[in-house]
Amino acid sequence: MARGLEEWLAPRRDGRPLQLGVLGGTFDPIHIGHLVAAEAARTHFGLDRVLFVPAGRPPHKDPAAVTEAEHRYRMTVLATAGNPHFYTTRLELDREGPSYTIDTLRQLSAMAGPRATVYFIAGADSVITLPSWRGGLSLLDVCRLIVVTRPGLPGAALQRFLDALPAARRSRVHVLPIPEIGISSTELRERVAAGRSIRYLVPAAVEDYVYKYGLYRASAPGAAEGRAPGPGGPDDAPAGGSPPPGPGGAADGNGAAPAAGWAAGGDDPGAAQAGGGAVRT
Repeated sequence: MARGLEEWLAPRRDGRPLQLGVLGGTFDPIHIGHLVAAEAARTHFGLDRVLFVPAGRPPHKDPAAVTEAEHRYRMTVLATAGNPHFYTTRLELDREGPSYTIDTLRQLSAMAGPRATVYFIAGADSVITLPSWRGGLSLLDVCRLIVVTRPGLPGAALQRFLDALPAARRSRVHVLPIPEIGISSTELRERVAAGRSIRYLVPAAVEDYVYKYGLYRASAPGAAEGRAPGPGGPDDAPAGGSPPPGPGGAADGNGAAPAAGWAAGGDDPGAAQAGGGAVRT
């Protein structure tokens, strides 16, 4: 486990319980809809930090149709680097086997400690399928759930899901309308393959990365054409050149551990480190 993640999940030194948001996804590629959802959840619920978790092996997707994990991780690091409340971890990338959400949430909850509250952020389209996930509704025993959806919804399907929940679990689900971002990762891949612009639909650094490594070209549908830069150590690192320097140079996350301002008990991490509804992958 990278030391950076352990430090990022450390208890607040002012004694207040940590409020942690978790946003998982394939992030193939990450786009502004993911970032808007994370920031909306953070500000509305007073989350101290939001952890982005790129899936290593999404169990519901054909591995051949998913871009190499290292590329997806690097793009997520770049996308989150400008927000000191955001952090990207390679937790699922370095874990063997399929990436199941409940396993990740249990691990993060244990690392954050019993006083922390973990909020899983997900889109409405994903949430209504929760009973079919590994662990099913027991996920709500591990964390609270923030369902991001378009204004004016939740919609009939989500409402049926909510109405069917036992009261104790229903109280752990929060519906959050957010600005609609009519873009999906699938559409972004198609736009690149067709030679169309993705500017302003993804952060500029992600756009640059996509073109630098030749991702999503028509000659390589689904998977990346270029080889991903290795993470600098794991046995399962893909072949290729040396990893480019990340935004902060760390193996895990966006660079530095929480800044001194955070350790002193401030409300913000300071200069720590530079995915239904409207969020789709």
